[in-house]
Amino acid sequence: MRTTRLTVLLSSLPLVAIACAAPTVERESREERASSVINGTVSSAADDAVVLLPMGNSFCTGTLIAPNLVLTARHCVAAPGAGQTECSPFGADKPAASIGVALGAQPSAAATVAKGARLFVEPNATICGQDIALVLLDKDVPNIEPRTVRLTPPVVGELTTAVGYGQDEDQQITGRKVRTGIAVQAVGPAQRTATASGRTVPVNVPANDFMTGESVCHGDSGGPLFDAKGHILGTTSRGTALGCVGAPALFSSNAGHAELIKTALAAAGHPLTTATDAGADANTDAAPPTTTDGGADAGPIAPSDEGTTAPAPAPDSVGDSPESEETAPADADEDPTDVSDEDDDDDTKSSKPRKKKKSTGSADPGAQVVVTGCATSPGPFAPSSLAPFLLALAALAALASRRRRAGGW
Repeated sequence: MRTTRLTVLLSSLPLVAIACAAPTVERESREERASSVINGTVSSAADDAVVLLPMGNSFCTGTLIAPNLVLTARHCVAAPGAGQTECSPFGADKPAASIGVALGAQPSAAATVAKGARLFVEPNATICGQDIALVLLDKDVPNIEPRTVRLTPPVVGELTTAVGYGQDEDQQITGRKVRTGIAVQAVGPAQRTATASGRTVPVNVPANDFMTGESVCHGDSGGPLFDAKGHILGTTSRGTALGCVGAPALFSSNAGHAELIKTALAAAGHPLTTATDAGADANTDAAPPTTTDGGADAGPIAPSDEGTTAPAPAPDSVGDSPESEETAPADADEDPTDVSDEDDDDDTKSSKPRKKKKSTGSADPGAQVVVTGCATSPGPFAPSSLAPFLLALAALAALASRRRRAGGW
């Protein structure tokens, strides 16, 4: 098994260590920093359910699927696996209370309206098909219409829309962006190849993941990919060794995590709607999560088969990685902050972005697309820095420039 690393879409602050740094335009979830949503346009108030998640020295994107529940990526709320290799288990989860929620197209990380109270995640998960987490908040977020979650799998060829706070094609962080007309190119399990800047690499699309063309970048991690009806089809996970610009991106499909999502919605106390939507039948092969469905259908969810379950077992992991002990709680009374990440600062400082060099076009079998952690090689998009929102977009621009020179995501 290759031990290539993934690029995460998170971004870290300039003054802060780059946790799963937001590398240069080179790893999809951590690849080239394509406009928070590559070649996107300014996001309107219609996208206000898409929120910024400040976490100490870094930030991610998330989506409100209930007034007090946010859907995001697992790598946003967990430390990288010790192995830093393809499909390594995630590290310990961060304390829920360390995750904030900031609103608007250009939010201030210092002006959060709520914070995490409890995390819902799957046990022993890896970046491969299991990059999903839900954050139950300590209070409702007012005046925001939550978005509906679609629990049927994506279909090759369907057009989608990405929204996020990540970097753009110029490696700048300028607020929330949106890009429409993004076609789904592959639905896992599948093997593909991708070419950009004269370089070709193999792309592994695990079960419960799917791939699109150019779309997202650092800082977009955990953000939504909407289908034609405006339902959340999946969450931004990672990129490839090719970077962000002109390169594919991988997303976690909600279809493989229906039980986890339903459990979190039930705990949040918001009934689920089952509006019909245009997706294919949901996958039912994966084993259900170790969480218990707390009761009546909750939260806004597009129709899906009751059998739609959590992602299939994670592929063999490489390296000695710590197990993630946080599982989706069986009942809403469980301690919300029983998962912690003592070294958040170190995580954000882990690796600085390194600018990708163009190759001669030869295939690069070592550049796999699925690896956990903040690595300098392909993998999940690194967490984005809160600098743009805490300090100024200009400061972030300077930081992005420095990271670009450093290379990596």
